[in-house]
Amino acid sequence: MKHLKILLPLLIISLLSTASRGPDKEKDTKDHPMFSVKLNTLSKEEFDLSKVKAKAMVIVVMAPECPLSRSYTLTINKLAEKYKRKGIEFFALFPGKDLPLMDIVEFQRKYKLKPQVLLDNDYRMVDMLRASVTPEAFLIDAYGETRYSGAIDNWVYSLTKKRQVITRHYLDDAINSMVTGFPLEYEKTQPIGCFINAPIYGN
Repeated sequence: MKHLKILLPLLIISLLSTASRGPDKEKDTKDHPMFSVKLNTLSKEEFDLSKVKAKAMVIVVMAPECPLSRSYTLTINKLAEKYKRKGIEFFALFPGKDLPLMDIVEFQRKYKLKPQVLLDNDYRMVDMLRASVTPEAFLIDAYGETRYSGAIDNWVYSLTKKRQVITRHYLDDAINSMVTGFPLEYEKTQPIGCFINAPIYGN
């Protein structure tokens, strides 16, 4: 009983001290390796993902020469606009240093791409995300964890075959679930698109 009387005040002091410090948000959100990957903008400036102030990010890996990347620009633009005010930041990621910059610029202009364009010149982000095709979507929370990856929807079921009616909106549903606090129905689906010929880093 005597020991209990001594321990209780110490426990209360410890709890109050922890509460006064608050959560270490900087440590929680910046420690993930993906935030250290170097990316560039179209103006060749380095882009720091750790500076993005958003509830979550959507990264869509794309390629200007890929027909499906072109076909999905309208859907991507609509989703980017839909979730902009809900704190979801969209990015269009173009991997590879051999890709002509003007091709990406023209792609952005022609399809009026709303997400910010980022260049993954050495495929490091592609490797980090384990992306395999374009287009492929990744929903990433503020801690750098991938909450959903794969197809944008089920419109395409093979490289040359498309449904007349889309019945599954995978990316839209995943973002909506995250925003509203509900469990995600899908965490991963099989993307269909143009193969990314990227080096394997083994990390």
